[in-house]
Amino acid sequence: GGALVYAQHERFSTGGGTSDAARVILQDLATGASRTLMWAANFGLELDILGEGELVFGGASSRANLQEVSLDANATAASSRWRTRGESVDRQPVYSPDGQWVMFSSNRSGSLDLWRLSTRTGAVRRITEDPADDWDPAYLPDGSGILWSSSRGGHFEIWTSGVDGTNARQVTQDGADAENPGITPDGRLIIYNSSNPAHPGLFKIGRDGSGATRLVPGNWSTPDLSPDGRYVAFRTQSDLRILRFARVADGTLVGPTITLPGSNRTARPRWLPGGRQFAFTAYDATGALGVYVQDFDPVRDTTASRRPLLPFDPDQGIESIGISPDGRHAIVSRNEATLSLILAEGVPGIRPPIRKAR
Repeated sequence: GGALVYAQHERFSTGGGTSDAARVILQDLATGASRTLMWAANFGLELDILGEGELVFGGASSRANLQEVSLDANATAASSRWRTRGESVDRQPVYSPDGQWVMFSSNRSGSLDLWRLSTRTGAVRRITEDPADDWDPAYLPDGSGILWSSSRGGHFEIWTSGVDGTNARQVTQDGADAENPGITPDGRLIIYNSSNPAHPGLFKIGRDGSGATRLVPGNWSTPDLSPDGRYVAFRTQSDLRILRFARVADGTLVGPTITLPGSNRTARPRWLPGGRQFAFTAYDATGALGVYVQDFDPVRDTTASRRPLLPFDPDQGIESIGISPDGRHAIVSRNEATLSLILAEGVPGIRPPIRKAR
């Protein structure tokens, strides 16, 4: 007779990607029958019975917080400061055109929404409030409104609204997966990527939702427009990350091709003010995740100009980055792993093992 309690790792899809959890299972050793006792998010598979109805296990979770860093050549570590600090996942930061706000996506409310923080006071305000996923934020050129990708219609489409989230309306009719919007400086064209199997690629569309045109066919992601609106940087969706550039006018591929081995966290691009340089996430020789900067030229290879933009940290990798309009600061989403010991009480069917005396 007897019973066995164990944990089993599970991975399942969500609107914004995948999530991990562990399922605690009680199995009758005599009959083989098993039943689920509980679910727990983000904990390791090691557990033990502490007492009647009590389980103890190690917890492992990740968080991402926003850190603002000076790009001044003489800046020191002391010149950086945390803009958010907590257990939420804050990412995809972008500065407002006047530099007074940083907009970002976060799950701090329990759902994936857009938030903004004041660069003057540090105050954080919620912009969107919807059970669906809202992410991929961008500002309109004059700062009067925002763009983002939302699954509130059942799948991801590009939406726009006022800076406070009011008067929201859907722009695209992709039908499957429109994400990562940006807008040209004149405010006329929106650039985004589609993962619709029927027509994958980079698209441009009028701000009013008219004239959707595929610009660059293929499985691309995270497009970022140059400050003058002439070029777009983007990367592949495969494990081997490739960073490419194209002309917005006709979709012609130009400039350097950057091929980086590694995971899906590399090669995320962001232009620097002026459009003569671009930054991208990558691993260094030690395996630390950070940001490089490189010159842009539409006709020649600029690999020799590549250099680290920010210090690489093996314990706090940089997932995404925003550059201030004046080029003096960057705000980065830093990933951290947290470990903890968790006690679950009142778990039905849990009793300490009976140990026979020898």
